[in-house]
Amino acid sequence: MSKYGEHYKGQHACHIIAASNGGADHTDNFRLMGAELNMGLKDKWDGINVFLVGMEQAKKAVARSVIVGNKDYNYFYEFRTTGLNLLREVEHLFKQGEIFSVIKE
Repeated sequence: MSKYGEHYKGQHACHIIAASNGGADHTDNFRLMGAELNMGLKDKWDGINVFLVGMEQAKKAVARSVIVGNKDYNYFYEFRTTGLNLLREVEHLFKQGEIFSVIKE
């Protein structure tokens, strides 16, 4: 492994909004996470990822997912077709993650 790759050993580039939940395969929707945590969270805990990256990055992830998200299962389809408020959805996911962080303490 190169000296550059050593820094990222045990890390995954994971989706903030899981691909299976309509998350985009785009840099706006990726973050580094420990491999074990990523494998444990799977696609059930998008709120935790949103909380961990913060509101600004989460807004980018959700907005990009609305535009180019996974077409096999796109949770964000209704946002494109009905114009629902994306900020409200980001805030909802953030609160889900925030609640989990309080429980863990």
